[in-house]
Amino acid sequence: MTPDETLQAAALLGAVSGLGTREDPFVRPTARVLLADAADRVLLFSAFEHDQETGRPFWFPPGGGLDPGEEYEDAALREVFEETGIRLTGPGACIWLREHDWSLQGTWVRSVERYFFARVTGSEVIRDNWTELEVQAIRECRWWGFDELLASTDIFVPRDLCTLLPPLLRGEMPPAPLAVR
Repeated sequence: MTPDETLQAAALLGAVSGLGTREDPFVRPTARVLLADAADRVLLFSAFEHDQETGRPFWFPPGGGLDPGEEYEDAALREVFEETGIRLTGPGACIWLREHDWSLQGTWVRSVERYFFARVTGSEVIRDNWTELEVQAIRECRWWGFDELLASTDIFVPRDLCTLLPPLLRGEMPPAPLAVR
């Protein structure tokens, strides 16, 4: 069962059984990769659903749930390829850690996320390997320049992306992954 199928099954099971409540969410280990191109733009996806806290559109790096027995680094590589068509030789440095609770069809999910940072040479995104859940959930993907991020009123994940991004673009990785929100 793929991570998306597991998530959909958990949502259906939660709706029927009461599992995945706000107090006891379904836990989903997740790997995300912040991709930066040669022009220092970062690739972000936007969901059809808006941010649950603010009601505004939100943008997040490519990534998704781990397969059973899969390591975060392997999931990062797989997810980047599935969602973008880009093949990375390695996921890059683990830069951030994040836990985030959210609701899917009435089932509460706790994403336990590790973020990686990788540079890419190309910027073409290929959606041929998207899962049905990704097709239904992702409204748009685009490369964002730093000034565009600063000027936008949309929400970015992590929330303090505009503060965290400049050192990464300068090649300054944190000595240990930072906890972000």
